[in-house]
Amino acid sequence: MSNNLTFLQLKGSDVLLQVYVQPGAKNTDWAGEYGERIKIRLNAPPIDGRANAALTAWLAEQFECANRDVDVVRGANSRSKTICFKNAEARFEKMRATLLTIKNTD
Repeated sequence: MSNNLTFLQLKGSDVLLQVYVQPGAKNTDWAGEYGERIKIRLNAPPIDGRANAALTAWLAEQFECANRDVDVVRGANSRSKTICFKNAEARFEKMRATLLTIKNTD
């Protein structure tokens, strides 16, 4: 397997994560790769922004960030989303290692 994570990028001091979300799942968890994105099964309905709120809160927990530092910057009404972790440059390598583990167990 490749160690290249096209879905994780460092942009200045921010980290961008390309995700594909499956809302309404039984549990929230990583679900491997989906094209050029990482797939996440999300236990939240896609109604009134609840899925986006649940997604950012879950990702903040996964990568030990404050909720306020995690935003959906593209694709708020789509399953394909770009998530921005503000000022997360110091966490980039740890995020990369976590995602590599997920990718390689897929």
